[in-house]
Amino acid sequence: MTTLSRAERRSVVERFYEQVSEDTRIDPEWMRQKIESSVPELPDEPTPEQCDAWIELASILSDPGFVATMRSNVKGVWDTDAFDANAYERATQGLTLKAGQAISEGHQPTSEAAKALARELMETSARLMGREPNRDFRKWLHDQYAQHDPRASRYWELVAIMKGQSPNSSPNREWAWIAAAMKHHLAD
Repeated sequence: MTTLSRAERRSVVERFYEQVSEDTRIDPEWMRQKIESSVPELPDEPTPEQCDAWIELASILSDPGFVATMRSNVKGVWDTDAFDANAYERATQGLTLKAGQAISEGHQPTSEAAKALARELMETSARLMGREPNRDFRKWLHDQYAQHDPRASRYWELVAIMKGQSPNSSPNREWAWIAAAMKHHLAD
């Protein structure tokens, strides 16, 4: 698998996104951007870590269970006329920075700082999906975070490794903190 051409590696990633977006109204431009940012770039002489990362990533992307989980996740978000992926990415980038600051200040996901961030994310998500931040939406959003598949985070760590970066260069630490905050503060 490590000797596959870039086009062949891209095909693996594209096939994954096609399967995930099946029967869902995902914006094709958004999907193209995600594919471009995650097609593994391996050097001519990849390190053993890069080879292992590609093998693990290919395994994750071809796992029918992971595809089904991701399809379920995106369906709830994209099957609305109001969803604006670019606005959502901009908003969540700001929230990710706030989470990083909260982590560096020692706040736990159960803290009041996390509660405020969870509320902000819930309200922002509802607004960008054209929904009301009511009890039903709160439960739906809680369930989304409760069902998070850790392989989705691992995906971006593996892409970073293949790019020769630290697996910690992705905001997975912040998103893990946000997910724990969302599960805790939206549980009632």
